[in-house]
Amino acid sequence: MAAELSGILHRIRLHDYLPVLQQNGFDTWDIVCDISEDDMAHLGFKLGHRRILQREIAASRGAQSRASLASDSTDRSPHTTTTTTTTPEDASTSPPQAEERKKRRYRRKPRPDINAPKKPKTAYVNFADTLRTDPAINSQSFVEIAREVGRRWQALPPEQKHVWECQAARDMQEYEAQMDEYKTTENYRRYQNYLKSFNHAQSQPKRPSLDHDRKSRSNSSETLSNGTGEAAPRPELGPRKYDECHVAFELAMQELSVRRDEVMAEGVPRFDVHHLPPQDRLRKAAMSCRVGTGSFFFLVREEHLQQMLDHVYSHETIEPFPLMVVLLLAAIGAHYDVDCMTDTERHGLFVSAAFIFESELAGVIDYRSLWIFTMLSIHSILEKHMVARHVVAAGLQISRYKEPEEADESGAITVQDAHRLICTLIFVEWFVLAPLSKHYTDEGSWLSTTLGYKADVRADDITRAWPRLMQSTSISDAIYIQGCKIGLVSREIAEVTIHKAASAVRTEHIELLTEQLDTWHRSLPATMHLAALADEQQSSCLTPYQRRAILMIHMFYLGAIISLYRQLLLQACEARIHSKWNLDMPYSQIQSYRTRCSIAAQQMTRMMQLISWNGAMTKRCWVMIHWAFQTCTVILFGIGLQMMDQHPATIEEDFAYAKVCAETLGACSTAEPVAAKYLAVIKPLYEALVDKQQRLQHEKADEEFRRSSAPLSTAQSHVELPGVSSQPHPAAEPRDEEIISIVKKLSELLADPFSLGLKAKIQGVRETSNGVGTYSVLWWK
Repeated sequence: MAAELSGILHRIRLHDYLPVLQQNGFDTWDIVCDISEDDMAHLGFKLGHRRILQREIAASRGAQSRASLASDSTDRSPHTTTTTTTTPEDASTSPPQAEERKKRRYRRKPRPDINAPKKPKTAYVNFADTLRTDPAINSQSFVEIAREVGRRWQALPPEQKHVWECQAARDMQEYEAQMDEYKTTENYRRYQNYLKSFNHAQSQPKRPSLDHDRKSRSNSSETLSNGTGEAAPRPELGPRKYDECHVAFELAMQELSVRRDEVMAEGVPRFDVHHLPPQDRLRKAAMSCRVGTGSFFFLVREEHLQQMLDHVYSHETIEPFPLMVVLLLAAIGAHYDVDCMTDTERHGLFVSAAFIFESELAGVIDYRSLWIFTMLSIHSILEKHMVARHVVAAGLQISRYKEPEEADESGAITVQDAHRLICTLIFVEWFVLAPLSKHYTDEGSWLSTTLGYKADVRADDITRAWPRLMQSTSISDAIYIQGCKIGLVSREIAEVTIHKAASAVRTEHIELLTEQLDTWHRSLPATMHLAALADEQQSSCLTPYQRRAILMIHMFYLGAIISLYRQLLLQACEARIHSKWNLDMPYSQIQSYRTRCSIAAQQMTRMMQLISWNGAMTKRCWVMIHWAFQTCTVILFGIGLQMMDQHPATIEEDFAYAKVCAETLGACSTAEPVAAKYLAVIKPLYEALVDKQQRLQHEKADEEFRRSSAPLSTAQSHVELPGVSSQPHPAAEPRDEEIISIVKKLSELLADPFSLGLKAKIQGVRETSNGVGTYSVLWWK
């Protein structure tokens, strides 16, 4: 049996693993066939080698199964025989088996079920994990650890080995019981539905015939015209694009279904063609969405929205798609106008729209679905739910599978609007989703920059959306384009300062990114410069909401500056506290970066004041809330450094700016719990620094009073000699542990721009990190 194992490993070129397998008890091929993934990982198998061995095991088991089936078939049908003769010519022309084998096409695998109970480890793996806790063993190399674990396992007395095996058996029994219970849950049912749709997509023919393709497109056109059924795939665009699009679509629908069920459990009302919301309130909420988002990113044209509202409330026969759109827009607008609907009604609008989407457009991959996914992404962001990431991904995949010029096929939106929707998805992916993951929170744009993951925006996404919009003379289109452009620069800043280690950030990186920011600022249209906003004549053509959008674009620019220098300032602060300067630049250069960062934070505060004074700020505005907190952190961090250096140049001015940020959070906290949580974190640090500054001022005043009250004789007794300085030699500055403690806390906040660490400090925050890449960060669900 050992010879068989050796022969098989030599044949599949894994003979180097033979010693470690034998040392760990895997000394025959039959035993190796029962090896688990964890066992191979502990034995040092590389990932590719694990797959080779697993395929060989599967092939071996398949051959045994086929042999058994053939034997059974022969026993059952003794009168049926099959003979195979091979002529010399056949033998001479038959290529070897190795030559017949073609390169295996990679097959996509379904994502794991994140809600299922975790399968327990084997007795051997548990034994190995326990041994690794011994420092004497853990200090060895991986190979040495594997050998030592295998040696001890083989030398283990039977009774002790039996204890480990019994524990593993009990864990397996408990796991099976949990699985039996889990199979009765809704999560299990959803995952089985996902597997069915995934396997169905994998089983579809990749290159159907031309006649079949024509028939599919014909059926697809008929389906899209009536708004029901599934649209057939477009094979000429490539099976891979369709597979990626279909899987992203199904995953988004599954996550959306879960979110819908969660909201339904709260007892929200349901709306449909027979039970419509009150017309005046729905119109007000929908129009609030239009004015609240339309100048910043595109969701719907005002005249198109009016047409759909008139259709819903004026026609006898209400089409499902317009009803779904206005319900979603109203759910979004209820966030901007918090008085037009209650939270329960707002949730009911979302649930009702989700039901219509699942019943009318499930599986229909066209620009109507892209439009719905775009609206759902904004709604999910406002609701602080991570389903936003999945619906954005699905929308982008549809835009890659369907050209914008195909938007006319659906009859719902124009080609120009299709380009604008793609631009919105890019902006959301760059600026909202990427900022919230350790992996970033300026949502990737803003989403990837805010959620902390790397934004999945490709070059062809940009070339597909921008050229047509750049030809437009509309100021709104210019705002859409510039928002995406600054998002692109922000993503590159995130790649350097967020996704890399602090020690990897170099001066040349900072200078290059600084130049990119300056280039973006110089290329701004004249009407979007701050000077133009201050000019009454130039700004008269802008609506209040367009002015607000332009100010927010500049806020993203200033936020990018803060993000750019954040890492270096933290390194300099750490070196300053420990008196160990190990940076590859002089302290004067760090001071210049700190100055520019402080100026950006001060200007950010002025932007918030302008938006508040214009009456265009909503209390649930995620841009204002996020940057009010981050700006306040930067300003207080600068104040703490000034106190440490004992050079309070701009402390009083900075305290005024920090107060504005805190007041902004306070104003938003009445409607948005996120702002209240942020305020609860930053306010104690602000008050501690204010109190410290007041005490320092009192101490300074007392010291000056004592000096002025000193006896005249004492002052006259001090005689300066020619050529001798009256100043003592500078002594080491005393460490103020109170200030250092506050600065360290601010450093933790500054080092965590997307508030990942705050979830451990704020009660009631749900934390998730799972196989599909969703992260619940601070307030994100």
